[in-house]
Amino acid sequence: MNTGNPPFKGQSDLVLFEAICRKKPPMRTGFTLNFKKIILDLLEKDPTKRLGSSSKGSAAVKEHPWFIKINFHAIYTQQIPSPFYQYVITRSIDDCRQESIVRNEEPLVVAEQDYYEEYFKDF
Repeated sequence: MNTGNPPFKGQSDLVLFEAICRKKPPMRTGFTLNFKKIILDLLEKDPTKRLGSSSKGSAAVKEHPWFIKINFHAIYTQQIPSPFYQYVITRSIDDCRQESIVRNEEPLVVAEQDYYEEYFKDF
């Protein structure tokens, strides 16, 4: 999350699962109210009350005050440059395919049709 650490920990999968199901996520004193609210809303134990599970779906998450300064349409239409672009080495798909062949790996296959588009239309 915002701290770089998961909200719950456990010595075993069972202890972790119990913490996820029963405990409130820890909140640091430096967290803003909007940040605390979105974390609590996203980690709501009751799935019917969880942020994003209403009929509004992902729109409810996007409308949360934590995201007030985010222009999701501009991001979706790639009108905003990525803040991480300078750290990404861009190469063509052909370069990646050739590299995988040199390393004797299966080449990257790009699907001609996106069969899952309808499931991620709000993404």
